[in-house]
Amino acid sequence: NAQVFSFYIESLQNKALASNQIIASNEDFISAIQAKDLSDVERIARELISATGQQFMTIAQTNGRVLFKYNFPIVSGENILTERIGEEALEGKLAVTTAWVEGEGFLIRAAAPLFDRGEIIGALISGFVLDDAFAEKFRNISKLETTVFVRNKVAASSLLKQGDFLNQPIIEEKVLQKSEEFIGAANFLNQQVIGAFLPLRNIDNETVGMLSITTTPGELLQDAQATNRLTMFIIFLIVLALIIPLYRFTVFLTSF
Repeated sequence: NAQVFSFYIESLQNKALASNQIIASNEDFISAIQAKDLSDVERIARELISATGQQFMTIAQTNGRVLFKYNFPIVSGENILTERIGEEALEGKLAVTTAWVEGEGFLIRAAAPLFDRGEIIGALISGFVLDDAFAEKFRNISKLETTVFVRNKVAASSLLKQGDFLNQPIIEEKVLQKSEEFIGAANFLNQQVIGAFLPLRNIDNETVGMLSITTTPGELLQDAQATNRLTMFIIFLIVLALIIPLYRFTVFLTSF
């Protein structure tokens, strides 16, 4: 499940990057941005967000100043040149990262340049939010409690409250400082859990948070017992499948 979780995050990054390029190549969208017709930009943005499944959008001009945002408010003086992916996009490159943005949350953010007649006219940033809904969705897939941490503080979770702290020095040192995976026991809400804690890295490969999937020892034992029962049932079916033809062959031989 830990490997599935890592693959799921990577697939969201790839989806964000692909969807971002689709949006950035929409001619009607480019025309509305060039004209600074924000009502038209918002209308087309809503359609493109719906079509691609992205959850937010930011459009910036060539000087980095934010012109338009969808699903998040524009902060006074906001400029994407303060971010590495913003710089990359305005230099004509594609970029994707996972980062904590104050007031917005933990985000998977993809960036692409906006071109008109071969010239860069701005940049587009879009992607997904790693919020409580994301954690609940993965819990439903894996049947394990899912939590996203910004550093050692809960940003989103199917189990814990936002703002709670991990307070597990061994895990924090290994995952946040050494950027290594930790699998083992921890303590959540005065209850022992067993889980996997994975580093969450940004575009510069710096660890900015971590992901965890956890279960209790009792639930883990139940899963193991259920797996054992399923294994025994499959073995029984295999043995039965082998015995029945042999029995029929024996009956056939003894009938003469």
